[in-house]
Amino acid sequence: MNLRVAAIFMLLIFAYSLINIKIMVSNFNEKTFFVGKEPLLITIITNENKEHYGIVLFLHGYSGHKESLKLLAYAAASEGLIGVLVDLPGHGGSGGYMESRATNPRIAQFEDSILEIIEFLRSKGYNLSKLSVVGHSMGGALACYLGIKYDIFDAVVGIAPGIGHFVDIVPQNFSVSKPKNILFVLAENDVLISEKIVIDAFRRTINQSLEFGKLYNVSGHYREIVKIPKTDHTNVVYKYKTHSIVVSWIHKILFGDDITLRFDTQALHNFSQIAEASGLLAFILLIISAYGGYDESRICISKKTLFSAVGLSFFVTIATIPILLLTRIILAAMIVGCVLGFVLSTLIVERIPIKLRKDALKLKNIVFGLALGFIPIVISEITMGTIRFSLMSGFIRRIYAFPIFLMVSTIIFWFYFRVSIFKTNKTSIRIMHEILDIIALSLPPTILIILFTLIISPGSLMIILPITSVHIVTIVILSLIGRYLGEMDMSTRIILCATVYAILAINLSPITKLIL
Repeated sequence: MNLRVAAIFMLLIFAYSLINIKIMVSNFNEKTFFVGKEPLLITIITNENKEHYGIVLFLHGYSGHKESLKLLAYAAASEGLIGVLVDLPGHGGSGGYMESRATNPRIAQFEDSILEIIEFLRSKGYNLSKLSVVGHSMGGALACYLGIKYDIFDAVVGIAPGIGHFVDIVPQNFSVSKPKNILFVLAENDVLISEKIVIDAFRRTINQSLEFGKLYNVSGHYREIVKIPKTDHTNVVYKYKTHSIVVSWIHKILFGDDITLRFDTQALHNFSQIAEASGLLAFILLIISAYGGYDESRICISKKTLFSAVGLSFFVTIATIPILLLTRIILAAMIVGCVLGFVLSTLIVERIPIKLRKDALKLKNIVFGLALGFIPIVISEITMGTIRFSLMSGFIRRIYAFPIFLMVSTIIFWFYFRVSIFKTNKTSIRIMHEILDIIALSLPPTILIILFTLIISPGSLMIILPITSVHIVTIVILSLIGRYLGEMDMSTRIILCATVYAILAINLSPITKLIL
């Protein structure tokens, strides 16, 4: 199939997905506010076709942001509840800081922020007589903590709750009367939380044998624990079954009636993913179809050079990470810093002159990259409205960091376009040589990332590994594309790929102000 025809086909799928998304969310109203001193960013979602009753606070997990629970908030709003999405301090678009997870972290650090939000809602005239709180992972631990300490929460839901990960929310805090009403939702394949600890906490609320899916009435307090099949710690919050169970359970606790969730959150999620994938694929196909094959001389380095660079890169990375940490985007600073550390080490060992890299950092190219970064934001805001690309949603609030990561990315992609380990030729298997070449150059920074994670925050390894995989795969794919944009000049292709990667890097790291 002609590449341009395929690109047009992808664009049609993209447009079809956007239209369906617009139709599905057309009945919802969203209002965004900054609350309190830090300040905290919240979004209030209501359904204009429903009478509003009952407020539900939605609390995201560690390194997350409020958008991760947006589908669940839509589900709640579709049944007349008012969904309040919260960016916790040090996360997403909120100010403030989060305490280190390395030494006795306390979930109570977020308590005052939630109370501020509740007071803000009261000042705006919202009826708080029926108040619920839903949290995922760290947010689930926070929801349980609030439900145990404050009687104002009629229903508490912990989705894969991080009980035991904080010193002030452990099974011993739970009792037959605290929280008032509690639902635990577990993921079948969760490796990040201890199912045993959650079950221990639940048993203390019923004081009898446990059965999944059974609604317990203990002296007027309702308790239930369920497990969602074929889910893991992350995707459990995006599943329709989770949304259905949570919303119907809250509805039953607050109003005593059984409902069936009619809003198809799974379809909305699927259309959002299809829009992202088809739009990106169309973009890539159009570029590849417009330009010919890559045929430029490479700077070949020896395996000896590579090993020497690996040895030096640990020390260079120690110097680069603190500089990137000034952006306060922690995960991106560590991951991109490790990649940059390896790149600079190789350039130092091989003694590659600076003048060969000057085109990548020309002011006009950086300005061009900034413009490229803004275009998708404007397009996504105009076309998608309340449902934006997950890669773009946090870009505006990280605008101060983007130029820094863009300049760093230009150096990285200059390296991956021009430096090789294996000599390639124009045979039919050249593409395999190119892929192996880029992968080989990506292994050292991957090892560095794992090493630094084990040193800085070993408990976060299972969280950082999937994000690292996305970073490395993105570098490999963009490098391969960049090597094949033969008719495009070098500086343009560098800035093009660097822009895409810089946007991705700062939006895969939702924690903006975490003190390690």
